[in-house]
Amino acid sequence: MKKRNILLTICAVSIMIMTSCIPSSRLVALGDNTRLQEGNFDYVRTVKSSASSFYVLGLVGGGDHIRAALDDLRENASLKKNQALVNQSVVTESKTYLGLVTIMKTFVTADIVEFKESGQ
Repeated sequence: MKKRNILLTICAVSIMIMTSCIPSSRLVALGDNTRLQEGNFDYVRTVKSSASSFYVLGLVGGGDHIRAALDDLRENASLKKNQALVNQSVVTESKTYLGLVTIMKTFVTADIVEFKESGQ
């Protein structure tokens, strides 16, 4: 009986160690209605942002890290007249440790373009 308990303990610890950090990621490209025609805009720059949150047992903690990253991106963009965010993408990564704690990270990127005034 004692050997069986030791074997079960070793198996349980081995499983916890092998699955203690489970990474996963997801890419989402955000669609928009910005119409980019040949020659009607100039590329300005790329802006980036990120945010993270954590969960204990999948319930406690958290926060809307995707919304926070998008809001931060818009603030960092400091758009001027005739400028728009295009090619927005959202990458979400999560890592779970010991099946207890999950850390979610979101990375957002977008290009800023400036539309030309009519007649330019």
